[in-house]
Amino acid sequence: MIELEKVTVKEGSQQLREITALFGAGVFGLLGSSDSGGSLLLSVLAGQTCIQRGEARILGAPPGHVSIQNKLAYIPLKVSVPDALRVDETLALAGALRKEPLVPAAVRLEKFGLAHLAHRPMRTLSPFEQRGVLLAEALTSTTVRVILLEEPYAGFDPYVSSQLRLALRACANAGACIVLATDSPQTASGLCDVHYLMRNGVLQASFTLGVPPFAATRTAVRLQVVTENIATLVNALANETALTGLTTQGNVLCLEGNNAVDLAAAFSRAVVQSQVAVYEARFLTSSLADLSVAPSLDTSMLAD
Repeated sequence: MIELEKVTVKEGSQQLREITALFGAGVFGLLGSSDSGGSLLLSVLAGQTCIQRGEARILGAPPGHVSIQNKLAYIPLKVSVPDALRVDETLALAGALRKEPLVPAAVRLEKFGLAHLAHRPMRTLSPFEQRGVLLAEALTSTTVRVILLEEPYAGFDPYVSSQLRLALRACANAGACIVLATDSPQTASGLCDVHYLMRNGVLQASFTLGVPPFAATRTAVRLQVVTENIATLVNALANETALTGLTTQGNVLCLEGNNAVDLAAAFSRAVVQSQVAVYEARFLTSSLADLSVAPSLDTSMLAD
């Protein structure tokens, strides 16, 4: 759905340097600090920022092309809304532009706990409420196939966040391509099928942190990591309480924990902190008894 070939952009303090990637159906996370380039890449894909070198295609067309506008939703951290319209009028207009049947605004907003906003003027909503309305529009659309989303949970209460997570997963399962930018490893590990670590405008090696099917039935899980700098990553993991064990052999690191989601989040935080390149990360599906144990980690690798 999204093809990037050596995309290069410079805008202010942010930049993208020869980004090459392919995003299909699923949820893809751009994980990095606010100036790493994730939000800039979303802006490029939305057609808001021009590519200086390289090429991008979304659903077969260049970013911003009229043929894909009704199939794409872009929700940055700071959104622009039609101040003169009410919420229900905004949703009706969006539906008309996407050539969708009219659905009552309260119905589209209800599952996100936002139905009470249906008749409010958009200008009277808080920035987070405005984002919630635009997210509800995108996630209940029958036409949208690509969703570009910055910091999906920012400003939302736990109920709305949980409903957003379910709706995003349902859209991805139905074949949508969702690309989100976040600096939160916890957000990324709970939402994304594939993570891309972004640093200084460079899209580093991707890694997958799916929750293994045995996570709910076994008392221990293992995450195998291939990285160029084990010592640096180990130092970043030193204070992670989700980690119950750690072994290493060559450039392969094996992390142990009692909860797959917590272990994945701990690993993501350490990757962001250490900024090391990760070539592979996957849960081991064999039982612990069946796995050969790598040599114990030399404690001299740990920082004093």
